[in-house]
Amino acid sequence: MKMNTLEKAYNALLNMEPELTLPESIRKRAELPILRVLELSK
Repeated sequence: MKMNTLEKAYNALLNMEPELTLPESIRKRAELPILRVLELSK
């Protein structure tokens, strides 16, 4: 597995690359846990 660094994350957000595309069914299944985590961070 490749190592992620803060610099790589920054560059990815800055350039919006690489673009990820997911099938709608997977995106919907992943959305709920992400929303729960974001709700806990408030």
